[in-house]
Amino acid sequence: MSVQERSNKVDRNLTKFWDLEAIGIKTESSCDPDDQAMQHFKSSVRFNSGRYEVGFPWKGHTQELNDNFSVAEKRVKSLTRRFIRDPTLYIQYSEILKEYESQGIIERVLETEKPTDRAVFYLPHQAVFRQESLTTKMRIVFDASSHEDRQPSLNDCIWSGENLNPNIFHLIISFRLNTIAITADIKHAFLQISLRDEDRDAVRFLFPDIRSNQTDPYKFQVYRFKRVMFGVNVSPFLLSATIKHHIENYREQYPAATEMLDTCLYVNDVISGADDISQALKVSKDAETIMKNASMKLRKWNSNDQTLMRTWEEEGLETHPRHPDDSSKIPSSKVLGIPWDAVHDYFTIDVKGLLQLDTSKPITKIVLQSAGKIYDPVGFLSPYTIRLKCLLQELWLRKLSWDDELPPDIHAVWSQWWLELSFLSELKIPRKILDSSGDSSEVQIHTFSDASQKAYGAAAFLRVKHKDRVSVDLVTSKSRVAPLKRLSLPRLELMGALLAARLAKEVKKILDQKVREIQSLTDPNSWFHCSGKDNPVDLLTRGISVDALTTNSKWWNGSSFLRQIDFQTKGLDEAIPERVYLTEMRKNSNPKEDISLTLTVTKNNFLENIIDISNNYVKLIRVEVSHAENWPIHSLHEREFYEEMRKLLAGTLVLIKDENLLSTKWSTGRRTEIFPGTDAVAELGQRIRVKQCFVDPTFPVQQKFST
Repeated sequence: MSVQERSNKVDRNLTKFWDLEAIGIKTESSCDPDDQAMQHFKSSVRFNSGRYEVGFPWKGHTQELNDNFSVAEKRVKSLTRRFIRDPTLYIQYSEILKEYESQGIIERVLETEKPTDRAVFYLPHQAVFRQESLTTKMRIVFDASSHEDRQPSLNDCIWSGENLNPNIFHLIISFRLNTIAITADIKHAFLQISLRDEDRDAVRFLFPDIRSNQTDPYKFQVYRFKRVMFGVNVSPFLLSATIKHHIENYREQYPAATEMLDTCLYVNDVISGADDISQALKVSKDAETIMKNASMKLRKWNSNDQTLMRTWEEEGLETHPRHPDDSSKIPSSKVLGIPWDAVHDYFTIDVKGLLQLDTSKPITKIVLQSAGKIYDPVGFLSPYTIRLKCLLQELWLRKLSWDDELPPDIHAVWSQWWLELSFLSELKIPRKILDSSGDSSEVQIHTFSDASQKAYGAAAFLRVKHKDRVSVDLVTSKSRVAPLKRLSLPRLELMGALLAARLAKEVKKILDQKVREIQSLTDPNSWFHCSGKDNPVDLLTRGISVDALTTNSKWWNGSSFLRQIDFQTKGLDEAIPERVYLTEMRKNSNPKEDISLTLTVTKNNFLENIIDISNNYVKLIRVEVSHAENWPIHSLHEREFYEEMRKLLAGTLVLIKDENLLSTKWSTGRRTEIFPGTDAVAELGQRIRVKQCFVDPTFPVQQKFST
């Protein structure tokens, strides 16, 4: 692998790391009604001889695509030299292609002339090994992004299509709400969809026939795919679109199974569940029938319920492979990349990829590679991973290049973080967080937020009250490093509140589908103070060791007061003074029209503004709004806090904030004049009043304000 390829891989891993940080709190774009790939699919999909047939949605004329033969030939020659050194690899490779050919997945290209009426493209390929897989140890991966110099790749010439898969965040949390968990996958899903004849020459590849041509091992046979293959950018779209198109024929006959295949199928993996065995058995058998009619086989059925596993086997469904050394054991599988022990029904953390990194040279690139290999889409590890995020920010501030050696202070922090890494494998996180048994009387979402000068974040907990007990479990969390531009602690806490509000909104959306009949969960005005010692998100903003993380009940099961069976929110705010003020002095620029800069946090409007993420709210907390945009808020303040507004006068004694000093050592000053500037920042204090809220205990979303 070249230096450039390694760099690109690190870039992709880092992008994936930050993309995962956004799931669950960032609104996903909806499908584009003008999507070219979807329009092409609808007009070209066919059902022939028990199998669907689709075509590639080309962006333009196929003649614009260069055949990429020189790149493919160079790569296959390199592969041939590897085959000569390792005959076993060649045999494995050949057996896979032989099976593909016998099943009609690929075919040999016999004509020697290049067709002129269609696209021709040769795909490089390589072997990828997955030793942990019990069914497919080696997989052949084709590269549709390769290209000759200054020429487009196959992927460049094809519309990729919309992402039709469900939200990973929603799927994982929904999976944790089921009493009986169900997983399965579609065998060779992409390869079960036919590719129309006119597009098949765009997926050619070369392979050496070493056995028949021992004197000339570099004589290659040309093959082409007859089916949709993994590696082309549009393939995931074509698979999802085909399945969604297919299941519409079965909505009335199999409503539960079609709903599962529509909402719980991620690419080719089913991640679902049920409340009892009879429901689970019916939906799985119906799903098998539906997919069989599209020449797709559901297999590797797996569940935490061993009675269901035995019933599946009796009914002829192909269950998850047993352990090779003990047929009574089912090895750990993965649910959207998270290891799951189905027998004991808990998640674990896979750190093998991280531990395989070469850390002998302590350079910046190692830290970046580590971040790129962290997979924690739900936020189980936030108090630990926030330490690495802060380290990445420090690397950025010091403008270190990839191959720079880590400074001693950063190396010490990094080494400690790395030493703790292996202990993450000891974590056992219960999958099930919602008991659907009949004694559940009350279900609540409790969302906490907090901030420090280096980080802010939020975490959501599910509180289920039963007849004689209460269960509280971490649902999800999100963490952020504080912006490079230094902000006051209250502002950071408002940003944490925004995360909390978004998490509450998303978790409620998921939970509504499961427990709507138990209790309505929405009350956007339920905010109250939680002291730092009781706030689990305090751990997230400070960062803790793996040892502290694995044993900390406050992180995994919420604050102790949540676990009290007679827990009430009333009284939690009693320790807060009726008025809490923060004063900031800002340098003023040139005066302009008068403007109000009083910011008020009230029960009636605060959370609603956060959830809507309106421009007024964002500009309000930044104190960078124009008079016209701020007028409604100003009007509200005048009505509800008339007495407070009267006190915003020249001559008032104020504290002059200094980021380099403790607040107890800030100087005092007197406000001599009040006037706005061209940058919408006035020479006066921003005053934040925290008013006590008496909240409805059915949906307490926790927010900590700085005092």
